Amino acid sequence: MTTPVFLFLIIAAFGPKYSNDVVQVTRKGVDIIVALDVSNSMLAQDITPSRLEKAKYELRRLVNQLQGDRIGLVVFAGQAYLQTPLTLDYSAFDMFLDLSDQNTIGVQGTALEDAIATGLRAFNQDDKKHRVMILISDGEDHEGKLDQVIRQAQTEAVTIYTAGVGTLSGTPIPVLDDRGNVESYKKTPGGEIVTTKLSTATLEDIAKNTGGRFVHLNASGNGLEDIYKEILGMDKKEFSTHEFTNFKEQYY
Repeated sequence: MTTPVFLFLIIAAFGPKYSNDVVQVTRKGVDIIVALDVSNSMLAQDITPSRLEKAKYELRRLVNQLQGDRIGLVVFAGQAYLQTPLTLDYSAFDMFLDLSDQNTIGVQGTALEDAIATGLRAFNQDDKKHRVMILISDGEDHEGKLDQVIRQAQTEAVTIYTAGVGTLSGTPIPVLDDRGNVESYKKTPGGEIVTTKLSTATLEDIAKNTGGRFVHLNASGNGLEDIYKEILGMDKKEFSTHEFTNFKEQYY
């Protein structure tokens, strides 16, 4: 094989592309803030492999269905933290979701009101439409009053869907070692094993009072599909318009 031919074969293998074509792409969708409970009770294994892992699994399934919707993540236990601002980068959302666990928030508890308030602040305050929150929790150890933050959600036209994860019967809360294996179970100062169960009443009230609905993420495989079906029926807004060069192969 002559040197020029060999050289051109190498160039072709690199896949050179060139074009001046420009394509307009418009994304339309809804802003979705997910508020995820990462408190210690979410480590309970009444849902395999745990409540928290079940919630993450269903969220990943939800993200795979998104059609141009922006999504953000709030994690909470005794306080709340905006883990991921609203984004169209679903891979970034998945990365931060994977990093969210019981160690993300140092204060234990289930501060639902703080989670909702943090989620509301994450939305574009100039847009009073196309906004949804999905709150995922076992509802345990709730502290504080929700009346004020629910009124705020109503005023800002934010629909809140809630998803309860766990079973209605009591189950112990595992204590994990550095490798994530069960080392023991959480106990009271008197040595009794602490149990946790799904508490649905508060989650149902939040959804009812903000125009959303409550679903139960249980072991039978029920997920967030019904919630997203309702979201798909909402009015969409245009997030951004990008220009992409439609490159054409020039290997020949």
